[in-house]
Amino acid sequence: MPGIKIGTGQTEIKLDLFFDLQCSYSKKAWDVVGHSVENSWADQLNIYFHPICLSHHRQSWDLTRALFAVKSLDASEAVEFIERVYSDHGQFYNAQWKSKTQDEFLSHLASITGKCANVSEKDFIGTIESDEVYANSKGSIHYAAVKQVWSTPSV
Repeated sequence: MPGIKIGTGQTEIKLDLFFDLQCSYSKKAWDVVGHSVENSWADQLNIYFHPICLSHHRQSWDLTRALFAVKSLDASEAVEFIERVYSDHGQFYNAQWKSKTQDEFLSHLASITGKCANVSEKDFIGTIESDEVYANSKGSIHYAAVKQVWSTPSV
């Protein structure tokens, strides 16, 4: 199953959350829906967070890859990474990264990830650039397309 599993639910009922990590509407939805699901339903439902990238969010793809890198390094920290991105959301807007490089952005993500997954910048960069992370990141986007989800947030 693509995405990030939230909680331990093992029921036949599945809830898919489609969010863009750079989208301000997704952030608002996470503040309400995500926290409610995480706190009240995570042990009762099969809940999956599927990051998808909207075309006008330039950093979204790298944020998505960073999330799957965190999952690969320490799956228990994936939801913490989502929380950290949404809690400091303003730092990912397009304008402040307009004249900076992708390497600078990845270094910035590595500093955030180090706080979540206790991993070095070198290890994080190696993981985010891996074929596995690339495939997992694309998997959520393909899954969203199959489910006919084209905007965020969608539940």
